Amino acid sequence: MGALDSDIHKLLGNEYKRYRTTQHAQKELHTSLKKGTTATASATPPPAPAPVAAAAPASKKSSKLPGTKSKKKASTTVG
Repeated sequence: MGALDSDIHKLLGNEYKRYRTTQHAQKELHTSLKKGTTATASATPPPAPAPVAAAAPASKKSSKLPGTKSKKKASTTVG
């Protein structure tokens, strides 16, 4: 088997590493299917979600558009 692997390495050259990675992944997949588990079961679980920060209390918002000046109503009483 070692001689065959050596010949493959000579033929593939720089692509040999990718070949071995693919071959290893296929072997793991085959092994996991034989055991009755899925290939994704051997993968690490996803990271836990980040904790949600508490929202700041909402301040009272004006119903006016930004940049508009408030107009005070003139008093109608005569004094």
